[in-house]
Amino acid sequence: MRGGIVALEYRWHLLAAVALAAASAASPGRAQPADEAPADPPLAALVRIHLPLKGNADQALRSTLLRARDRLVDQAQAAKDPRRPLLVLEIAAAPGAPQGGAGSQFERALALARFLVGREMTDVKTVAYLPESIRGHGVLLAIASEELMMAPDAEIAEAPGDEDGGETVVAAYREIADARRTFPEALAIGLVDPSREVLQVESDEGIRFLLGDQIDQYQKEHDVISTRTLAEQGTPARFTGREGN
Repeated sequence: MRGGIVALEYRWHLLAAVALAAASAASPGRAQPADEAPADPPLAALVRIHLPLKGNADQALRSTLLRARDRLVDQAQAAKDPRRPLLVLEIAAAPGAPQGGAGSQFERALALARFLVGREMTDVKTVAYLPESIRGHGVLLAIASEELMMAPDAEIAEAPGDEDGGETVVAAYREIADARRTFPEALAIGLVDPSREVLQVESDEGIRFLLGDQIDQYQKEHDVISTRTLAEQGTPARFTGREGN
């Protein structure tokens, strides 16, 4: 169904792979070698989300997620498994939708993102899985998940393509990125504010993502090895699965 959800499905080959990666990954998009991964992955379920989100899609998806959560929690309790089950959100464009599923309504996407970072979903660990590129405000769902896994060629881009960005939109992306800290805040802001330069910085802290106006202060406090411009001023930021490795 275009513009919404969806169906709750169990696809065990994908779930097993994502569960193993999520259980052993030190950071989004990075997993230990197979011979080091835990032999017994946690319980997992898959909800497929079709973009764009319109109409009452957020309400329908919220109900689906709550049913999946309850089922997983019941299964974990029955199995006496103390680990949090994984709820995998496979996010992709609906058949026939605009490129990348662009066109999600901002209010719908934000309401769902706030639900994902809220108390109702704390009993499960949410993992966003992007098999392909997504665009528009549907990217908020990926930012709101606890783990983000992307196909190497998948791309998160052009969030302001659905409507003009503004202070309200920028503040919302900052809010969700800061609440979850899965997706770098600077990159989230760059998705909706093309006026901001976004940099990838390698320093004594490792890899960091900064806005252009933050780099001078950062260099005063850290040893910067290299910098790379991910988004120039006037160009919306983009993030690929390869950049998450």
